[in-house]
Amino acid sequence: MGRIMNVSGAIYFPATLANIDGDKEKELITGVRNGTIYAYDITTGNTITERWRYHLTPKWSPAPGLYRVNFNGGTVVVDIDLDGTGENNEY
Repeated sequence: MGRIMNVSGAIYFPATLANIDGDKEKELITGVRNGTIYAYDITTGNTITERWRYHLTPKWSPAPGLYRVNFNGGTVVVDIDLDGTGENNEY
């Protein structure tokens, strides 16, 4: 049976699984089109707990008077600075 996560928009890309907090367990990272990125812990027994969420800052849009987030929800974790720790990136 699938687990339910409470997010504030549609998820268009597969989630990323990566250890982002150094606890030897992978977290689930996903984003939604409204510019919110979520990280969840998945513990023994398949309990899902939200670790954090981040809201991208809206930018000025060419449409008059509109600010929007140009984000489709994709995430990836890579080690950009080669220090052995993955950095969370969104695209």
